[in-house]
Amino acid sequence: MSTTTSSLRSILPQLEAALKSFQSSDSKFRIVRSINPSATSPPSPKTLFILDSSFNPPSKAHLALAKSALHSSSTKQHQSPYRLLLLFSTHNADKAPSAASFPQRLALMTIFAEDLLKDLQSTANHKDYVLPTVDIGLTTAPYYTDKSLAILKEGSEQYPDSPKHVHLLGFDTITRFFAAKYYPNFSPPLSALNPYF
Repeated sequence: MSTTTSSLRSILPQLEAALKSFQSSDSKFRIVRSINPSATSPPSPKTLFILDSSFNPPSKAHLALAKSALHSSSTKQHQSPYRLLLLFSTHNADKAPSAASFPQRLALMTIFAEDLLKDLQSTANHKDYVLPTVDIGLTTAPYYTDKSLAILKEGSEQYPDSPKHVHLLGFDTITRFFAAKYYPNFSPPLSALNPYF
């Protein structure tokens, strides 16, 4: 626990600065940190797994969701190389800001990414898992359709090959994903989801 606390404290100033820079810009998407499990520069991904990270704090369920996506039985359905994006929206559609500040939540996401990669490496059958670079990203977009659009438009430097977006959704999120109230600018509302199917 003390290692986690000291790790959190050491990265908070950098994350606070990155957050302020993002919030004072017109950007709708930005990567603020990347955790690369290898010493080589990561290749441009063809598949981008996106885990919406408004969770506070990350839980074992979030870990299981990410691990299931990175298992070889899941990844073989998608083109490699892979990347995982933990995406935090500064404007959440449903949830009010929590007790943890935005920089603290970004720090928790960073620790989650590091723990995920360690967990995948230490798993008995670690060869069954992909070890991707994990990006920590910010967006101002509250809805999935807008988030994907922001990544496509403003993430071309990090993702030049326009990777396929695979959103990792838990049950609570999937019910919101299919709720028509989030797509008032579309007629019919759920036509907003056509790019996903």
